[in-house]
Amino acid sequence: MRVLLTGGAGFLGSHFLDQLIARNHEPVLILRKETDPWRIAEKIKGIKIIYSDLRNLKEIEELILEFAPEAVVNIAWQGVSGNERNRPEQIQLNWEWNQVLLETAQQSGCRTWIGIGSQAEYGPLNRAITEEAVTEPSTLYGITKLMVCHFSRFFCRTNGMRWVWLRLFSSYGPRDSPDWLIPYLIRNLLKSTHPTLTKGEQLWDFLYIRDAAAAVIQCLECEKANGIYNLGSGKTLPLRSMVEMLHKMINPKLELRFGEIPYRPDQVMHLEADITRLKRDTQWKPETALEQGLRETIEWFRSHDEGSHDR
Repeated sequence: MRVLLTGGAGFLGSHFLDQLIARNHEPVLILRKETDPWRIAEKIKGIKIIYSDLRNLKEIEELILEFAPEAVVNIAWQGVSGNERNRPEQIQLNWEWNQVLLETAQQSGCRTWIGIGSQAEYGPLNRAITEEAVTEPSTLYGITKLMVCHFSRFFCRTNGMRWVWLRLFSSYGPRDSPDWLIPYLIRNLLKSTHPTLTKGEQLWDFLYIRDAAAAVIQCLECEKANGIYNLGSGKTLPLRSMVEMLHKMINPKLELRFGEIPYRPDQVMHLEADITRLKRDTQWKPETALEQGLRETIEWFRSHDEGSHDR
């Protein structure tokens, strides 16, 4: 299948690209020239790339039409990190290029649109979340994701395109950005530095990144997949337990100081994806146990130059 991919050099996108290639699909990446494609450096020579900033999609419209993608998998997003999630530019940066990409995809004859949303669209519900939950996002990031969700669904329905929207919960694994929680913990434990910790009572849902990428592939290949799906492991454990697992694997002699910092005023204490619908429609299920995924993530950070790359 000819697949146009945005965000292919990012965390989820790079693992999804691995599986696209392994399953003999034909990907084309839209990539900014200034992007450091370190996650896909070993594969980039054999992949067709259209170099463009997403805000300049009109300039590459003819190239997209020439490729004539059968599917678009839209993973890219501008303003993902925590300090960018309430910037007013969230809407400005992401709204227009999503519209242009949808219109170009439709003109090219694309039959399937898959967008990556976020649990941030729901807001802080503090319970297991189904797709029918009321959406009350508490950040501009979540609001903008929800806007694109609604618009892309309307556009695809109007133009006869299959539409899938995956609301990703917390993912982890090799190639992750060094500043997210699990890489932060691993890097500090490897350096015998005390990570700064809350009491760790939060119940959290962690999905291994290769399992997340496999879910996107399943949605691409399964014609039955249509609509909104939560993408997580469907299981929770206290953050404290996850920290203790990493501590035991890496540096059990280092003292852990739980409760050193208080919870944030907006701290979510229970984040859990109900993945019943995704499993039913695609036959996908998470395959990687947390302990195995953490060990693989630790080994990746042991063997790479920590902190040298960003998401």
